[in-house]
Amino acid sequence: GMFGHQQAVTCLKAMNFNKNILLTGSLDGTLRLFNRERMTQIRCFQGHTDKVWCIESAGDRVFSGGSDKSIRIWDAHDATEVTAPLCSHRTSISSLRIINNLLMSGSAGNTIRAWDLGEGEPRCV
Repeated sequence: GMFGHQQAVTCLKAMNFNKNILLTGSLDGTLRLFNRERMTQIRCFQGHTDKVWCIESAGDRVFSGGSDKSIRIWDAHDATEVTAPLCSHRTSISSLRIINNLLMSGSAGNTIRAWDLGEGEPRCV
């Protein structure tokens, strides 16, 4: 198997640009990219201050949400955050999904928000 996370994996998805690259999120607060063929870790995304519950990707962007109530947007190639965390939810982020140019986020507090990923900083719409 593939090793790297310190705690349970909560979510995983194949990257669009290469189905052999798996993105994972974990209770350890990190996201990781793994090469499925070589069974090796490619990179680690560190920034969340609590558990990661959900991930999404589009192109070379990676999106994550967790118990720290933040949504983070990363560059898949160097694991850096490309914008300030999106912090308008008052409870844990439980789900993320991209639909067209919108990032939809669901939270443990029964709310759904839509974020416009168009020009400039993402904004809640």
